[in-house]
Amino acid sequence: MDNGFDKGRPTAWIAEGLFGYLPPEAQDRLLDNISALSAEGSRLAVEAIPDRPQQDVEKAREMMRRATAKWRDHGFELDWEELGFEGERNDVADYLKKLGWQTVGTQMSELLADSGLTAIPQTNDSVSVADTVYYSSVLSE
Repeated sequence: MDNGFDKGRPTAWIAEGLFGYLPPEAQDRLLDNISALSAEGSRLAVEAIPDRPQQDVEKAREMMRRATAKWRDHGFELDWEELGFEGERNDVADYLKKLGWQTVGTQMSELLADSGLTAIPQTNDSVSVADTVYYSSVLSE
């Protein structure tokens, strides 16, 4: 036991709104580390936007440049284009399965509908927030 953490007991983890801001290999390393610290029955909740190889990268960059300009007009000095990391990522559900997790993914539109809320419109510009998938996983070694 280290500062109250007992890796022999099930743990709850959440990594929401994080993966797009990590390099692809850091995403995998985070999931590897969580798995190494987790006992059977641990739970993990994450969200990710599925890899879209057909995505127009330059169009996505232009959207980030527009967001940067918009926020600078309001005094927020941040370059949105520098926040995210491009590159091919492992599919979260497949990667977790290899690590012993049973994972269920639910698309944001389904979660919103189940809660009686209006879906976020799908856009064709780039990967949309509407594409977000929330994963709920249980470690079952």
